[in-house]
Amino acid sequence: MLYNCLSMNIISTIIFTLLIGPVAFWVITRVTKTNAQFPVSTTGAIGDTVFLPLFNGLAVYSGILTVLLFDDSILTISVISTIIFSTVYLIYRKNSSVDNNWMRNKKGSFNIAGWYHFAYVVVQLFFIFVTLLHFPTLIWLWLTLLGYVVVVIFARR
Repeated sequence: MLYNCLSMNIISTIIFTLLIGPVAFWVITRVTKTNAQFPVSTTGAIGDTVFLPLFNGLAVYSGILTVLLFDDSILTISVISTIIFSTVYLIYRKNSSVDNNWMRNKKGSFNIAGWYHFAYVVVQLFFIFVTLLHFPTLIWLWLTLLGYVVVVIFARR
């Protein structure tokens, strides 16, 4: 019974991540007719659809939802870290010179897809920080993020 409950939590977390992330990005870029449509890169195609949902599923399997309810110090550090990283990300993405950018129609401003993606980044970063601060030795969590980082690095080449 416990195994079935855990399996459903993991599967539902992965599906939820896919729905609010890549599926939503895909729909928004088509409905709002952005300059480019999601996915425009390997990062979006593999990183957002494989590694982040897998990370979130493994985090739920590890028990992160309990931490969200009971560990104030980790939550505080995670909020501060999320604010810092989100601000850096916002400045970088809004001023990036990448032409195939589905998140903005002109340099310096986000479109609807860009603001939605930014909100997704904030939530995902917070979840990553809480998870890694509470479970710093769980190698499979680090491996999923390493996979994402490797995709980001090699997608830019």
